[in-house]
Amino acid sequence: FLWVCLDVLVVVSRLSARLFHLKSPRKLQLDDWLMLVALASHTAFIIAINEEARYGSNLIDPGVLVERLSDAERADRVYGSRLRVVVEQLQCLTVWLLKTCLLCLYFRVT
Repeated sequence: FLWVCLDVLVVVSRLSARLFHLKSPRKLQLDDWLMLVALASHTAFIIAINEEARYGSNLIDPGVLVERLSDAERADRVYGSRLRVVVEQLQCLTVWLLKTCLLCLYFRVT
């Protein structure tokens, strides 16, 4: 969660600098709003990956006998496997949102 705090600090610093420079929230550009969405998706990603780590997934160590898993452990692993899909999609969303922000910045610079 230290990394998320650093991310929030950077985004808030960036947006406050942009607001100070532009003097109005209505003048914020596309990459400013996308940065807020990226921060939200990154925060959701961190929460989901911590939940998935707690429940486990269908990735079973070679030494573990599947027959000896209880019904509760199997249910936890099924839930963790479903969370794995959510984690992967949130990671892709965050990466592509940040790439879009960089493209908007490059477009503005050039």
